[in-house]
Amino acid sequence: RALAGTRWPVSIMVPNEIIPDLAASAAAADRWVAENLVPYYPATRVKFLLVGNEILSDHSIANSTWPRLVPAMENIHRSLRKRGISSVKIGTTLAMDSLADGAFPRPPSAAEFRADIAEAVVRPLLHFLNGTNSYYFVDAYPYFVWADNNLTVSLDYALFQGGRLRYVDPGTGLAYTNLLDEMLDAVVIAMAKLGYGHV
Repeated sequence: RALAGTRWPVSIMVPNEIIPDLAASAAAADRWVAENLVPYYPATRVKFLLVGNEILSDHSIANSTWPRLVPAMENIHRSLRKRGISSVKIGTTLAMDSLADGAFPRPPSAAEFRADIAEAVVRPLLHFLNGTNSYYFVDAYPYFVWADNNLTVSLDYALFQGGRLRYVDPGTGLAYTNLLDEMLDAVVIAMAKLGYGHV
C-alpha cells in the first residue's frame, strides 16, 4: 500500500516453505495470488513475483521443495493468466552456489550447474522462464568472493575500481575488469550449456 501510485517497480516473494503447497494445488496458488498480489495490483507496480529465495542453496529441502519449484511457478502463472495479469513476470532467485564451482567459477567459460540440480531443476526452470519470457534472477555478491579469495582476487577488482584489465578467460578470450561481470558471464555460460543462454 505504501508503494501504491509511486510507479516504483516492486518484487514480491513467495516464502520458501509454502512452495510445495503451491505446487500441489492450483487452488492454493490461486488463493496466494488473490491474497498477496491482487489487492495491491495494479496500484502498486508489481513487476516480478519471485517464487522462493535461494532454495537450491538449502540442501535440507532438496527432496521436499526443489522438484516442486517449477510446478509452483506454473500454478502461479496460470492464476495470473486467469486474472488477465500478463505484466508480472514470475521467477526465483538463485545464489551463485547453483554453479558447480560455487560463487567463484573460474574461468567463467568452464561454468556449469551442479550435477544434482542441472537436469532435475535448472533445465525445467530455464524452460519455464524461456516460455514465459521471464528472467533468471541471480544473487551475485562480489564481496563474498573476494572475502574467500583475497589472496588471488584484489579488492578493487571486486569493487569496480581501477578499470584495468584484471582477468582474461583462456577459454573465450574475454577480458574482465571487474568480478561481477565475470560472475554473471559464468551464469550465462552455464545456462547456455543447458540450451538457454538467451534467457
